[in-house]
Order: sequence, then structure tokens, then C-alpha cells
Amino acid sequence: MTEKTCKKCGKKKELSLFYKDKNLKDGHMNFCKDCQLAYQKKNYQENRLEKIEYQKKYAQENAEQVREYRRKWYKENREQQIEYKKKYYQENREHLRECHQRWKEANRELLRAIDSNKRDRRRAKIKSNGTFKVTSKDLAKMYGKPCVYCGERDNIQIDHVIPIAKGGVHGIGNLQPLCKVCNSKKSDKYMMQFKMECYG
Repeated sequence: MTEKTCKKCGKKKELSLFYKDKNLKDGHMNFCKDCQLAYQKKNYQENRLEKIEYQKKYAQENAEQVREYRRKWYKENREQQIEYKKKYYQENREHLRECHQRWKEANRELLRAIDSNKRDRRRAKIKSNGTFKVTSKDLAKMYGKPCVYCGERDNIQIDHVIPIAKGGVHGIGNLQPLCKVCNSKKSDKYMMQFKMECYG
């Protein structure tokens, strides 16, 4: 038997166009793949909001268990996740930039407040770590260089090799050019940690 009639659309199709089901006599489901996918899509749309609400409620009521499960799952699948994120970013770079830009435009006030708070904390931290003179000429040279990690030449920012938060000083010997994307991902990580965690 190489063909089967779908009980949903009534069309006779090859068995390869039906999902397998070992509980049925011929080893294949009664609905063809097209009908099965259409049913699943319709069912998902009809129950989407209800499922989202249920997941939110469950996550709130079992916050610690959910966090522990996610930590364990990530630890067991770390390499695959790093590779997946790297590949996803490369394939969707422009789309992600557009989404990020839209979010920034919609949350300008929030970003201003966050930036102001960060600057205040940063000034205090730099003062206690130590500062060395960095001239505008030094900075101009650095802004003219490509990102030290990915080679991007647009949206260059100045990053501290040893983060201020980890005791790094503010001086030309501790500064490097990174593009906006890499600098955002690096955050307050050491450079080696950034390469391993974000890019594998």
C-alpha cells in the first residue's frame, strides 16, 4: 500500500505525505500533512492567548523552579545555544537592528533615565579606580579604527578592555574600539569571557 485517502480533505495521496503513527494499521495518520498542519495552526491561533496567560501564571507561581530548570537546561545545551544565537544574529542582523531602533524610539524617556543613572555610577567608579589623560586626538584615532573583534567600521564606540566595574582604569592603554553591537554584548565582561560566551 503506497497511497492513502486523507479523512479531512478526501484526497488520495502518497504515504510519504502523511505523518507516521505506529498505533494505526498502516503506520500513518489519517490526516495528510497539509491538513494536520492547517489544524495545528488553527488550534494554536484559537488558544494562543489562553496558553500565554497560563504560561505567565505558571512562571509566577513557580518562579524558582522555572529559573532552576532554565539554568540547568542552558548549562546542558550551552554550546548549541551559543551557536544558534550566533547564526540567528548573522542571518537576521538588519531585522534585529530595525527592531532595536524602533524600541529605542518608543522608549526614549526610559533610556535617558537609565543612561543618566549609569553615568553617575560610572563617574564614581572611575574616580576610585584611577584615571589617566586621554586626549581628543587619541579618541579620534580610536574612532577611526575598526571593531577589534568583528572588524565592523560603522557605529564605533570606546570600550574598556578591563571593565571599570572589574577595577579597570580609564586610560588609553585600557581602551579599545568596538562596534555598537559588540560593545553592547560585551557589557562589563572581560574580552576573553565575551568571546567565549557570545561568539563561541
